[in-house]
Amino acid sequence: MLLISYDHHFETERAVSAESRTRVLVTPPRRSLPQTRRLRPAAAGVTPLPAHRFYNFGHINARSLAPRLDEINLLLEQQKLDILCVSESWLRPDISSRVLVFPGYTISRCDRTGPPRSRAPRGGGVAILTREQFRLNKLDIGGADPAVESLWLSVTGPGRRTVIVGAIYRPPGSSTARGLELIEEQLRAATATGKPLVVLGDFNFYMLDDLKPGTRDFKRIINDVNLMQLVEEPTHIHPTPTLLDLILTNQTDLQSSARVLPEPVADHQPVIFSAPVGRQRRPRPAPVTTRPWRRMNWDAFCLRLLTADWDRLYSTAAVDGKLAAFMGVWSAAVDELCPFVTVSRRRPDCPWLRDNPDIDTAIEERDTARHTWRRSRSAEARRDYQLSRNRLKGLLARAKREFLCNDLLTDRAGACHPAGAV
Repeated sequence: MLLISYDHHFETERAVSAESRTRVLVTPPRRSLPQTRRLRPAAAGVTPLPAHRFYNFGHINARSLAPRLDEINLLLEQQKLDILCVSESWLRPDISSRVLVFPGYTISRCDRTGPPRSRAPRGGGVAILTREQFRLNKLDIGGADPAVESLWLSVTGPGRRTVIVGAIYRPPGSSTARGLELIEEQLRAATATGKPLVVLGDFNFYMLDDLKPGTRDFKRIINDVNLMQLVEEPTHIHPTPTLLDLILTNQTDLQSSARVLPEPVADHQPVIFSAPVGRQRRPRPAPVTTRPWRRMNWDAFCLRLLTADWDRLYSTAAVDGKLAAFMGVWSAAVDELCPFVTVSRRRPDCPWLRDNPDIDTAIEERDTARHTWRRSRSAEARRDYQLSRNRLKGLLARAKREFLCNDLLTDRAGACHPAGAV
């Protein structure tokens, strides 16, 4: 009886062990944290990021964003937009962004200022919708000016380059001269960043009729800052077809990608386009041919000059002949002891760093503070090093921006007034 019970217990345990092994084999492996995060958008019903490295842009003049949430969400889903700029959002500071539901997107706003329940004219305001996975940085360009309302963001998507995105709305009743001045100032500031630039908005300039006020001056500004206008079809149909909603960019070969959608939102038709701005590799600097003077053996060089044959120098009476004889001996010694070599620079040339005493002083202060912090490892020394490092970064960014702006102005002046022109 005991033997039978023991055998029955053994068989039961073996069956349970086999079942456990089977269950372990068929159980799927646990996912890592990054894999789980990548699955969250699909599980929540949000359209995942496209596999390509394009940015899909769009613009619409909504004429009040709040009552058109369904239309905007449908546009985002159908066109798979990454970034949507909205003109005339009609939002006020007392309207919370939490009531503006755009699944999978983040809204950035620049509302028309004014106290709540005031009698100020309604309308205006701009907004930018971006995917939640994008990193955003608001730029200190433009704002809620009565002549031009604008919002500028630095947007970085996974596996893509950072792109500067601007949303601009110019009210039709505002001052044309003031609006042109602000638009030019903002476009130049955005262009000076040296990054891919995309500007979308309702500028209220009749681009199909050069006789309308401000149209020619606006086209001149676009040409001066080296931007392209991609939209060619009317975007405002009633009462007269005209082109008001524009796409400006400094990226070439994008003309064919801009489209005007036939289904209007409010009284404007949406415009969309795709820009291939994948992550750009740093170009390799061009090789440079130079002499390695640091490796020069100056003792051997002096000995080479002492043992050289100077008879030709002493026998020549003419000054030019003496100079030629001296340079012949000198060049032969230099070529022998310090020949030319071709090297590749590690970093591209940065002309804005030349002859800048403020940057030189800031570099010395940064290096001194870093050396002090590495020796003491104190909190105060670390704070001093961080302050000096951040100050140097600010000086470098300002010098680069000023250099690019001056270079742009010089190029435009040379194109307008070529050499030899009367």
